[in-house]
Amino acid sequence: MVFISHPFLFVLLFFNSVYSFAHFDFSPAHQKAYQQLLYMQVPLVEKNINTLDKKNGCTISIKNTLVILKLLANDSPQLYDSLKALESTYQKELKKQAEKSPYYHYYEAEMKLYWAFVHLNYGNEVAAFIKLKSVKSIIEANTKNYPDFLPNKKVDAIIQLILGSIPGEYKWITDNLGLKGSHYKGISLLNEIIDSNHCLKDEALLLKSMSYIFLQQDYYLGLSIVNKLQQKHPKSLLYNFILVNTLLFKHDNEKALEIIKKKPKGNEYVNIPQYTYFTAECFLQKLELQTAEQYYQQFLKKYTGKNHRKSSYFKLYLIETMRGNRSKADYYINQIDTKHKSNTYPDKYAVAFAKNPENFHPKLIKVRLLQDGGYYSRALKILLDTKTSIRRDILEKEYRLARVYHFTGKTVLAKEHYKTCINKSRYDDGWYYAPNSCLQLGYIYEYYNKDLAKSYYQKALKYSQHPYKNGIDDRAKKGINRLK
Repeated sequence: MVFISHPFLFVLLFFNSVYSFAHFDFSPAHQKAYQQLLYMQVPLVEKNINTLDKKNGCTISIKNTLVILKLLANDSPQLYDSLKALESTYQKELKKQAEKSPYYHYYEAEMKLYWAFVHLNYGNEVAAFIKLKSVKSIIEANTKNYPDFLPNKKVDAIIQLILGSIPGEYKWITDNLGLKGSHYKGISLLNEIIDSNHCLKDEALLLKSMSYIFLQQDYYLGLSIVNKLQQKHPKSLLYNFILVNTLLFKHDNEKALEIIKKKPKGNEYVNIPQYTYFTAECFLQKLELQTAEQYYQQFLKKYTGKNHRKSSYFKLYLIETMRGNRSKADYYINQIDTKHKSNTYPDKYAVAFAKNPENFHPKLIKVRLLQDGGYYSRALKILLDTKTSIRRDILEKEYRLARVYHFTGKTVLAKEHYKTCINKSRYDDGWYYAPNSCLQLGYIYEYYNKDLAKSYYQKALKYSQHPYKNGIDDRAKKGINRLK
């Protein structure tokens, strides 16, 4: 989803159970097609799709999954406009199947769920959540009629995880529709599947890892699961893609580059333009500016979608700023589209900066990038050598020192610099350094001083508009709820 990230979306498309039930026969040919989709070998599935039994409900599911995967991989509004009518086409085809089968309503719910994600990704939020409400009703009824049908738990778990982790910007929609979910219930349902040793076990494990990574920011637990699954399926582009995302979130830049170089290649695999963007990010975080620039330019030239374009221009701006090339830096900042909606946090940050540009300290830019890549000793060396009298830079330096110490396990020093950053800040500064410092202190104190943790979470909410307000506020509110 937009607010969960593409990897979470890709995970939801695979690992359907093997079964045989009136008009839903998961034949060896269907199993092979799903395995190819798991590996993201879309061209192979497209080539052979017409050889599958058209009257078989499983064929409809494969055709639908194929279209969804193409839409999510390409992120192209033009492709979305040309293919979105297939949603109703496949639903009509599904209605011709045996409605008394538990698989009929399971697939009805699953297909609607996938299209809800697509609609949300392409900006149709209200339609997406209305569809989620329909999915929730269908799967609840199917569970009531077929309580021992395990695949129901998978769809129910996804719904619970999504609705239990809704960002504040979407709460007005879910509140009006009466949609509620529980992250803990979602995990519990996944654990039931994992403990059952059902053929859905791998999917449940991957969904659980994605919950750790993208919803709970627990990268270590999530990574341990993804690593094992990727080793089990070395030819899967899906697992490689998810592992790269996870490593970047975990600030393990070198390992991410290593996994990118090992990604499965060939004409049988779907093209994922985001790999070019991720490669650019990796080289930027190593401060290999020329190589990073080449990959960003390549991404912008070949990619027809919308996500990460604004961020790419912003990163090119940073490169030119570090080079001291002001005119070229200004050129790139002017290329950022500030009029149309952004779906990703990097794009939202780029837009916020483009609307109110400030002069970044070149050394602090390097520190931020090195931190993001996990090069903490290099970042600390630059920080300790950075002198500034500009208030914004003073606050950022304190914040960056706190982050480096926090990432390297020096919690006492981290707390000291977080607090200094907060004490020197104002609620209306418009920078994210102080609110995120409050959030991080909340995380730290939650282990041994819950009252103090709660006070920092509450303080984080008091800062007025800053680029990461929605994300920080959401996490702070979740922290407060955990302490109730």
